[in-house]
Amino acid sequence: ATVKPETDSRRGYRLLSMVLRDARCPLAMEIFVMSFASKVVWITGASSGIGEALANAFLAQGAEVILSGRRADALEAVAAQAPERTLVLPFETTEYDRLPALVEQAWNWRGALMC
Repeated sequence: ATVKPETDSRRGYRLLSMVLRDARCPLAMEIFVMSFASKVVWITGASSGIGEALANAFLAQGAEVILSGRRADALEAVAAQAPERTLVLPFETTEYDRLPALVEQAWNWRGALMC
């Protein structure tokens, strides 16, 4: 039998699941029991790994999700799951001059961000 290589997303999701189940992490436990339906969440690094796993988890709970990262094509693939509930804002975190406009765009998308 052949074994399929684990994707970054799957590996990130497994790690995220382990963290969320760890009762020693109060924030993780709060996330685990909290409902994110109709909440607006902005995830940076959403194109792979833990960021992608978080995006998938929030989308599965019905959240409105802003997806950011460097790879627009990978962000679009995540957004394809729920295009009506996602906003793709690709950027490099070191592009400081772009950040104010991106924050304004994110804020105006649904009128609020979960802080």
